[in-house]
Amino acid sequence: MGAGPDHGIFCDGELLEQCADASQLLPTVEVTIYNLLHSIHDKLTVIHSAALQRGGSTLMLVGQSGAGKSSLALEAFRQGWTYRTDEITVTDGHQLWGIARAIQFEPKPVGTSLPPLLAKADTESCQWLDQELGLLCQPLHEVPAIDLPPAALEDVTLVFLHSGHATELTPVNGVEALLRLHQGCFGHPLHDLGALAARAWTLGWTESSRALQQIQELPEFRVAA
Repeated sequence: MGAGPDHGIFCDGELLEQCADASQLLPTVEVTIYNLLHSIHDKLTVIHSAALQRGGSTLMLVGQSGAGKSSLALEAFRQGWTYRTDEITVTDGHQLWGIARAIQFEPKPVGTSLPPLLAKADTESCQWLDQELGLLCQPLHEVPAIDLPPAALEDVTLVFLHSGHATELTPVNGVEALLRLHQGCFGHPLHDLGALAARAWTLGWTESSRALQQIQELPEFRVAA
């Protein structure tokens, strides 16, 4: 993939996207990558979620943008969990893979004070001009490239995130878990995701280390410690 002089995104010589000027190039690249993932993985179900591994157990975090997937993924990574993704997972109905990348956080105006967990994040590499909000940066936190085998869906614990006044981990029944999971899919799911709903929880949280502690107290992660 490359960017042409007319601010277009090309793949194998084919023009995929165009943008008005260079200040919009980075977000346009991001959109193009999402579209390519859809086409490449057209036989897989693509889910907007984070995924991390501890021992033989995998944690999958699902939630709307801003729910804290990236923040909890970074906290888990700092505490020794193995990173799979903080944004996109794919499944064939039996196994699950993560699309790894640098952990990315919600865009911030350039010059904004960042929270302590982003103190060492790169705020220079991903900047662009938003016509309404001005110059934005997207903090990036690099993680090492680790080639992990896919995780079996039966080994995945699903946690739906939402902001809350207190950290509380509550079980979710299978039907409700499937409904929420489908809402997190990019497009209609192509596979039976029932195995992912077998161990499902919802978590309201305000502080990442406390939220992760709650998750680590689940039996499958205590055993994996």
